[in-house]
Amino acid sequence: MLHNLVELNDINSCYSQRTKHYDRHDCSEILWINYMEKGSSITVDSDTFTDLNYQFILIGKNQYAALNGRAKGLSLCLKNEFFRMGEFSTLRALFSPFVNTPVQAKEEDIEMLDSFLRLFHLEISGTNYQPILVSLLVGLLNKIYLLRPIEGARHKRSRRLEKLIDLVEENYTKNRGTSFYAKELGITPKRLNEILKERIGVTLNQFIANMIVLEAKRRLVLVDKNVNDISYELGFKEQAYFSRFFKKHTGQTPTEFISSTNRPTLP
Repeated sequence: MLHNLVELNDINSCYSQRTKHYDRHDCSEILWINYMEKGSSITVDSDTFTDLNYQFILIGKNQYAALNGRAKGLSLCLKNEFFRMGEFSTLRALFSPFVNTPVQAKEEDIEMLDSFLRLFHLEISGTNYQPILVSLLVGLLNKIYLLRPIEGARHKRSRRLEKLIDLVEENYTKNRGTSFYAKELGITPKRLNEILKERIGVTLNQFIANMIVLEAKRRLVLVDKNVNDISYELGFKEQAYFSRFFKKHTGQTPTEFISSTNRPTLP
């Protein structure tokens, strides 16, 4: 049932109770921020945002998020299984782990978006009638889909592409070769790269590299482990190779990146 896959909470109570552990493997999240109190901020991975007014932040699974201070708004959490429902399968594209930029609601849409969320809250805590819940969520997510200024999120997503993304998320630390993923999908490596270039504008090697860099940044900033341990967890046999890879893609060594975030470097 839909009510087991979706949670809607006040953002302050939600974030005061949530664990600070950086991993969130089981859900994606929509933050709807009406306004933030002075001096407050929201952090997503290594990005920090202040002074948000009537904006969405879309947070993919495995991303770290924290509210520092107080804000008026709501948190809508969507379990992974939610995106396997037919009405919502193509909307997973909204939750890109590589883009954290808040989505600004247009002035003429604010009242409607507030109404969607208010009615959803009343329904899920009241009669909990699934057809109404589905209708409200479809309207809300499609509106966000139109507002989000990310071209890649507007491409039609195929079941094959969804399966590929799931495979990469599960295996990128162990398998980075195109042949492995092509075999799992029953297509040639050439066709696999053609699909990725057509739909999201990168090759498989580039997509996996982006995943590794994103996860490396999270762990370097948020996990109390040294660079050697993190490099091993990400599938690198030697720290030196990981450091070269990281610098190639970010312009900084892991140690330089840690220093830029003011996190102490562990021995």
